[in-house]
Amino acid sequence: MKSYFEPSDIIEVVSFVTPSSIRQHRASNATTTTRTVLGTVGIIVGGILGGILLIALIVTTIVNSFLSSIGCYIATMAYGSYDAPEVLVLRRFRDEKLNKTFMGRVFIANYYAFSPLLVRFVKRTGFAERLIRRKLDGFVNRLRTKNNW
Repeated sequence: MKSYFEPSDIIEVVSFVTPSSIRQHRASNATTTTRTVLGTVGIIVGGILGGILLIALIVTTIVNSFLSSIGCYIATMAYGSYDAPEVLVLRRFRDEKLNKTFMGRVFIANYYAFSPLLVRFVKRTGFAERLIRRKLDGFVNRLRTKNNW
């Protein structure tokens, strides 16, 4: 039977594979493996964060559009109508001033979260309805004067 290897082939392979070349090959593989793992983790984490940011953007857009479509609970209670001129001024203030800043949007979100409870309390007890209207009157008058509304 004929051998596929000649003695010179074996010498060439043995002289090519030395302990230092094996160490170098292992180090190179470890570096490549590390880079591959870190790259994969980066893609996964980036994808997750990107997805979270996209979801946050969608939710924020939906909430803002919902909030701008509903009225002012406390002002509507105080003035008796969603279309009262004072309520229109307050909605304009919400849309043109508050909604343009981060803290304003935080205020709006909290207002819509808690004002229905306040309105229910005030309507049941009758407490502070006139006081709320007086405070709103002063605020609406300042808004009209300052902004020429």
